[in-house]
Amino acid sequence: MSMYLIQSYAGDAVNGLANFNNIPQTYEHLRAIISVRGTNSSTTSSMGCYFNDSTTSNTYYIHNTYGDGSNPYTAGVANNQFTTYNVRPNGATSTANTFGGFVMDFLDYKSSTKNKTIRVTGGSDSGGTGINTVGIISGVWLSNNPITKITFSTDIAFAVGTVIDLYGINSRDVTGA
Repeated sequence: MSMYLIQSYAGDAVNGLANFNNIPQTYEHLRAIISVRGTNSSTTSSMGCYFNDSTTSNTYYIHNTYGDGSNPYTAGVANNQFTTYNVRPNGATSTANTFGGFVMDFLDYKSSTKNKTIRVTGGSDSGGTGINTVGIISGVWLSNNPITKITFSTDIAFAVGTVIDLYGINSRDVTGA
């Protein structure tokens, strides 16, 4: 397997959106590696993503399995406006300089005959607040359109120190990628 960096985003505590535009259609899958913290005044934040500027709620569905150190949770959300909005990174009132870490895979993102499947693994530690989550999320975008743009969003803004790196993945080496 080979991974190639496509684009990066660095949080600036002003923007609540991180856009990855003009995604090349030359890879098999995409992977986002994310270290994230929100600026909302809570110990946790929310983060999600949508594709090609489509925020139509009846085209996104998610299933979550996660735990907070004491209790397990599962949920399915139909007609969600964002594919993975239950990703729970740290918020502004969690322990200073702590970030949630997540890996998001976008499978067969360039297919024009399949719905797009997203899987997320990761978690966050709010630092002594008792709100520590680790989870697995799966999502689907009910569209056969290739993904050419991914917009990540959060409650208010991505804190300084947030990094989102988007990679293209191939199961074989690609010359000149």
